[in-house]
Amino acid sequence: MTPNENTSLAASGAKQLARIPHEKINIQKLFHKVSVLDYAIMWFLSDKVKQTEENQKFYLKDLSQAAGMPITFITEMVRQLQEKGLVEWKHDGGGEMGTYIQFTSVGMQAVLEQSDILTDFHTNVIEQFGHERFLKLLSEMSALEEIMNREIEREEQTNE
Repeated sequence: MTPNENTSLAASGAKQLARIPHEKINIQKLFHKVSVLDYAIMWFLSDKVKQTEENQKFYLKDLSQAAGMPITFITEMVRQLQEKGLVEWKHDGGGEMGTYIQFTSVGMQAVLEQSDILTDFHTNVIEQFGHERFLKLLSEMSALEEIMNREIEREEQTNE
């Protein structure tokens, strides 16, 4: 498998492994650079940065909409990231034109290093489990999820 295929497969594995109850796997032990919550927020942002290869502005209003969370919750999360030196909080104009955040160099480095740690972990897990076996498992999980979603829709229609 090529490195890009391994990374893509590892990303798929990460999504599926995230569904396993945390009491069965102590995922916290994998987070050496930042906390799980900090990483989740910063990964969301870093994915956008990777696409543009620049430290772009992330407006709180846009983050709130994308995450489907109240802006007060996003504001608190950003405040915590800022206190840790991972992001800078800035304003366009005097603040009336928008409030945004940008990664600090420390924040960008932390999320990239943590991403490498997780990619290596998931790649190793997949290699030990077996690539073909893992692909079959992902397919089976996807099929099960589709069935469960159809059943939920059926239940909703029945209750209307």
